[in-house]
Amino acid sequence: MMGRQGSLMLNKYARENKLVDYITSQDGGNHGLREGCELVMGLLGLYDSTAKDRSTFSSDYQTYLGERSKVEPSITQQKI
Repeated sequence: MMGRQGSLMLNKYARENKLVDYITSQDGGNHGLREGCELVMGLLGLYDSTAKDRSTFSSDYQTYLGERSKVEPSITQQKI
């Protein structure tokens, strides 16, 4: 769950009712999503190799960047 300073009671409720396994220490505007993603990478045993590939600009990382840049961003609007 994404943590928020303004949601202390919700965080407490979620913990006490075992609705979450982890609450980030940061909110979404302060790298909370990155914190969660890095946690998952660590639990999967991928953090060290990913950090190494990125910091050395490995061929795998270059391939990833090339594939990522092919994706055309778009905005979707949904009527409620």
